[in-house]
Amino acid sequence: MTRESWSTILGRQAVSKKNLPFYTPTIVEGKPVVHVSSNQFTHLQKKYENLVIGGFVGKKLPFGFVRETLTRTWKLKNLFIMESYEESMFSFEFRSEEDRKQVLEMGSLHIASQLFILHPWKLFIEAEFSDLKTIPIWVVMKKCPMELWDDEGFGRVASTIGTPLFVDNWTESMTRTSYARVCVEIDTKCTYPDHATVVLDEKRTFKIPFEYNWKPQRCTRCDVFGHSEQNCPKRKLENKKKNGDKVWVQTIVDEDEHVRGYEK
Repeated sequence: MTRESWSTILGRQAVSKKNLPFYTPTIVEGKPVVHVSSNQFTHLQKKYENLVIGGFVGKKLPFGFVRETLTRTWKLKNLFIMESYEESMFSFEFRSEEDRKQVLEMGSLHIASQLFILHPWKLFIEAEFSDLKTIPIWVVMKKCPMELWDDEGFGRVASTIGTPLFVDNWTESMTRTSYARVCVEIDTKCTYPDHATVVLDEKRTFKIPFEYNWKPQRCTRCDVFGHSEQNCPKRKLENKKKNGDKVWVQTIVDEDEHVRGYEK
């Protein structure tokens, strides 16, 4: 069907001026799968690489309330640009790298008793926020030798915990050398090791102790962060059904898609 035909059916304002391309989907186990490569999105990486993305574990709070709370908490030198990002997140753009680093160093926080997670932008970050299988935390490394006091050294040591992201300003400038502070992205399988073992020339061995200021709640049943197994929604639902309690289930009751709950 031509563009003019669709314009007649849908209305001219509903039809864009560009035709969308068609790509033959890959079929895997009888279902269509979309394959993409990170190389396709280099233009987005350059555009958004300095953004910081924030999202709540649970209910998204009002835009104005979140902005006001963060303004008071961060106390930045400059104003920042905050916008809604996808359905449940916010994006933050800063006028200086100093402000951006300060926000990332402060890390995740609680707003109105709800965990608000901050993460540097990366491709398809919204998928990670929806499941929350990874989360950034700060790790304190003590007795870190000067020979390892650089990006490569911190990267090697922090990789024993998770995926290294960045260090704080004091670590980077070596203003404070009694310990290093490194931000690491961990997954739900993280064991929070208390040290890393370093072997020099297959002869000498020494340890670098770790400390964690915060260990986020995680549920082994759901394999996600954000709640403990004791407070797992699935577990509570299973217990209600097991005890014969009535459970409210959402259902569509008519062709106009009116929704109500019924007891099951």
